[in-house]
Amino acid sequence: VESVELALDFKVEGQTFAVVDGTDGLGELYQEAKFDGILGMAFPILSQDPSSPTVLQSLHSQNQIPKSLFAFYLGDNSDGELTLGGYDESRMLDFPSKGEDAINWVDLLSPAYWLTPMDSIKFGESTVASGKIGGIMDTGTSLIYGPQESIMTMALQLNGQFVPQVQLFMIECNVEIPDLTFKIGGGEYTIPGTELMIQDDSGMYCFLSLAMMDFGEGIADAELDTDQEQEQGERIMNEEEEQVVAEEVVQDIKTKTIGDKPVTPIPSGYDIWLVGDLFLRHTYTIFDFGEERVGFATLKKD
Repeated sequence: VESVELALDFKVEGQTFAVVDGTDGLGELYQEAKFDGILGMAFPILSQDPSSPTVLQSLHSQNQIPKSLFAFYLGDNSDGELTLGGYDESRMLDFPSKGEDAINWVDLLSPAYWLTPMDSIKFGESTVASGKIGGIMDTGTSLIYGPQESIMTMALQLNGQFVPQVQLFMIECNVEIPDLTFKIGGGEYTIPGTELMIQDDSGMYCFLSLAMMDFGEGIADAELDTDQEQEQGERIMNEEEEQVVAEEVVQDIKTKTIGDKPVTPIPSGYDIWLVGDLFLRHTYTIFDFGEERVGFATLKKD
């Protein structure tokens, strides 16, 4: 138990936290990344001790913030902003004219991850996902991860070749990538195709920034030259070490238990996407813990 200070404004007393006594699962990521630990901002069911309040709950119960919600503006090659206890109206394009109606509120599928239902996903003019689909909104993930069938459909449309070392599809650097549009709560949110490519440091190899998330179905076989795979993998591996964190999320979904009882924080029958910063940079996102919902607002560009 310890006190926790955030920025210069907030201090939580008596906060339970876990001491990390092994980092093997994160590999080189832990040594090279610029962080000392992880602050969970989802729901207590995901904690090793669900009976202990999260930092956000403690902030609210100790009257440090008026509401148990927070909001993110993710800068694009610039500083971002985390707002605790409310949201920054100045970050929303339509707030001056629409007020609260500028926010598209979407109820969570379950209070565990920040998991919202999604109406559909389109790649250019083609619908690659519809029906029972959900998205985990995760600021701790850089890319977008989706079910194997949907990701392969998009990658093969670009003649992508799967590179196992980095779990990504290599594509031609001059290929024209269609826009990717998520329809959530009736609102459409588009990522320009120009932002769906990762280029390695050498400038020789490019990869689609959409990856397959394996919930136990196994990645499809892909025929690539082994020596070429190794070289490409080494060139981009440092840029994609956050894949390790994404895999930890997937493994956690598979194995979550409270005591001896298994817990499934994902409703059955849903195809799940892990929606990271590649998407969240394009919207102002509000995480409402108290009302169990996520709000999306059109981002006001600087």
